[in-house]
Amino acid sequence: MNMWRIATLGTLLVTASLIASPAPVTAASSASTRLQSLVGSWSCTSKGTMGTTTSTSTASMVGDKFVKFAGTVPAAGKRPAHTSEGFLGYDATKQQWVYLEVNTLGEYSVAKSNAAPTAMTQTWVDAYPVDPNDGPSTLRFTSPTSYTLDAAWKENGKAMSSHSVCTKQ
Repeated sequence: MNMWRIATLGTLLVTASLIASPAPVTAASSASTRLQSLVGSWSCTSKGTMGTTTSTSTASMVGDKFVKFAGTVPAAGKRPAHTSEGFLGYDATKQQWVYLEVNTLGEYSVAKSNAAPTAMTQTWVDAYPVDPNDGPSTLRFTSPTSYTLDAAWKENGKAMSSHSVCTKQ
């Protein structure tokens, strides 16, 4: 995923398994508990090929199956600052996390992870549109209120990378 998606993903999506809970009855109930733990304000500092940026988001529940993230992404490289909205949920039938995002630049994307609801390390890939220049992103939960996100991609033929540290406020 490219830098703007990484910053947004890092801010908006990624803490689906932050807090350990008692043995889950089902994957869906475990995922719901994880989603509820995301509610609140988040800040991510991303360092990489395009410099250093800080993005923010606010997460709120939509029913009991999705978390809505509304956030701001600062300008980076040639990309202007923008806002985005994303929805994170767990598809118990496919046993995967899914994230849909749209932004004020008119862009959209869907990403997925086959990680278990309680996984402390997750690999996220494009689901739609699939971009062969986007490598997978690796998410690592470091505490109940923080995680890191590492990504690599190509932009105009140039190798790009980003390391994000995200903290719940």
